[in-house]
Amino acid sequence: MSAAAPLLTADDRAIAALVAAREAAWNAGDAAAYRDLLTEDADILSATGRPARGRDAFLALFLEQHHGAYAGTRTSLRLRHLRYLREDVALADVDYQMDGGMLDAAASASRRGLMAWVVRKDAGVWRIAGIRSIPSR
Repeated sequence: MSAAAPLLTADDRAIAALVAAREAAWNAGDAAAYRDLLTEDADILSATGRPARGRDAFLALFLEQHHGAYAGTRTSLRLRHLRYLREDVALADVDYQMDGGMLDAAASASRRGLMAWVVRKDAGVWRIAGIRSIPSR
């Protein structure tokens, strides 16, 4: 499935809704809402190269970045491609653009890139199990 392809299944639509919910949680700085989107063992390698393993560490990094380097930023996300690895696991390519905050003072006011997400159906709900952020150069 690509971003241009229709979201055909309920799972396709649920994963697209997960992407939208992550965008909303980030933009609101809402750690509680973000927490609900993550599996307990979720991990991340951020665009700044910082890893966090486990939901609590993931959220600690989110809060640190939201109060530091990414304070005041807004992000927009677009599901580019979706591939099911199993019935309950998928790989989602998500384009991102981040604007505002301290980025506005930088030479380039926008930060763009791709995030590779591993999403997993957890108790019947699609959640983020992993994110690898790859900034554009």
